[in-house]
Amino acid sequence: MHADRPPSALARKTARSGGRVPCCAHGPCQKAVPRAVPPAHGPPGHIYFPKCKQRYRAEGNHGTTGFKNHLKSQRSIVKGHQQLKVGKDPGTKITHVQPYKYDQEVSLQKLNLAITMHEYPFNIVEHEYLVDFIKSLRPNFPIKSCITVRKEIMDKYLEEKEVLYAYLKTMQCRFSATMDMWTSCQNKGYMCVTIHWVDDEWRMQKRIIGFFNVKGRHTGAKLSETFTEVMVNWYIEKRLFALTLDNASSNEVAVHDIISDLKDNDNGSLVCDGIFFHVRCACRILNLVARDGLKAISATITKIKSLVLAVKGSPLQWEMLLKCATESGLDTKRGISMDVSTRWNSTYLMLRDALYYKHAFVRLKSANHRRYDKMSPSPAEWDKAFTLYQCLKKFYDLTKILSGTSYPTANLFYKGFCDIKLMLDEWCFSDDATISAMAIAMNEKFEKYWQQSNIALAVDCFLDPRYKKKLIEYYMRKFYGDEYQVKLDEFVSVIKKLYQFYASSANATSKKKSSRNRT
Repeated sequence: MHADRPPSALARKTARSGGRVPCCAHGPCQKAVPRAVPPAHGPPGHIYFPKCKQRYRAEGNHGTTGFKNHLKSQRSIVKGHQQLKVGKDPGTKITHVQPYKYDQEVSLQKLNLAITMHEYPFNIVEHEYLVDFIKSLRPNFPIKSCITVRKEIMDKYLEEKEVLYAYLKTMQCRFSATMDMWTSCQNKGYMCVTIHWVDDEWRMQKRIIGFFNVKGRHTGAKLSETFTEVMVNWYIEKRLFALTLDNASSNEVAVHDIISDLKDNDNGSLVCDGIFFHVRCACRILNLVARDGLKAISATITKIKSLVLAVKGSPLQWEMLLKCATESGLDTKRGISMDVSTRWNSTYLMLRDALYYKHAFVRLKSANHRRYDKMSPSPAEWDKAFTLYQCLKKFYDLTKILSGTSYPTANLFYKGFCDIKLMLDEWCFSDDATISAMAIAMNEKFEKYWQQSNIALAVDCFLDPRYKKKLIEYYMRKFYGDEYQVKLDEFVSVIKKLYQFYASSANATSKKKSSRNRT
């Protein structure tokens, strides 16, 4: 500053604060040097901020409003500076602090990832309040149009597809596939193809490699042609082990055509001539069998459902039921599930809860005989409901086990299905005609699936080191009696055939490697 001019108020405050303007403790304009502005940057009586290359008047009759307005237009963090990000470990009270550096490109990629994973519409980036929320976090964050976002997501999809394609080429294992068809609300048919495999670190992996509209009729020939095209595009048609499909006639034709095409190539790509290739969806079979059982005993189920609806439909009656439950020593917080006609597992849950409150329902009927006499099940009907509950419990527990995704399930099929088979065979000879009719209807459907899949399920169980051959022999004795040895020998021959296939494949691979090393 000039010696003939007294220091300005801003300059005096700046000097006391160690070279920083009091209203700017942070930011790119931290250091305001209270000295004469170089001639190249302006006339005397101004102060200069070298970080942002701005100057402001510093006479005593000027305040700091201009500087504050300038500060609002600048970014709060200098590019390249890091912040501290504070987080907490999930499930604990331990906090951790780590340096964090804002990266605009990373944030844009995460926005696109959120749109993809949560299936948001592309135009969500143009929603008024989402834009307002993003701007409140970072005012200068670039909001792109839905067209640009769609293009970036599709580019990312193609990029990841190439990465997956290169990765699958390095895998030496075989792949199992699932093919599913569904119809959208626009009445368009779509096919979803998923592949499953075990990687080099023995972790289960799966990826969707095809999801597209299938035009025209969904005939077996059309489905097989579409599926084969997907496999060829990914170059894994020679490394397929099995294909899991729903239980439909068109799928049966499709699998037959696919196996015929693979055999015609004569390249040894099918394992054991395809005896393990076609896998029926086990959960779907359990669903069909359970539905047949519900039809056979529908009268009893209808009574229990009407009773539950009558009680839950009235707050007063529900309070009376809870009072009866308390008097019977039952837990009143458990509640009763409602039945949904399209889901057999909801019927199981309703039966389970209704049977738990059976004594409370009996007390309620005694207290209000006129209201509940016609809809209340008789003692014999309660017994039938309990038998059906036991049956459905087997199906329910097995479905939960087989629906697992974080552990292998193929080795669990055989034991679970054998237990259901033995239970149905026993109930077919029940003295109760209703129970016998229910078991016969369920067993007829179950037997159709069992004859087509029991060998493959037994091989999966055999490969489990906990079971091996002993469990297979135990159940075959139960099913076939004195003829079990013939069935057991057939099974052992299949195991040997499978072993020889992989042994020959391993020898061929080793010969190829040795020939490459020689050259």
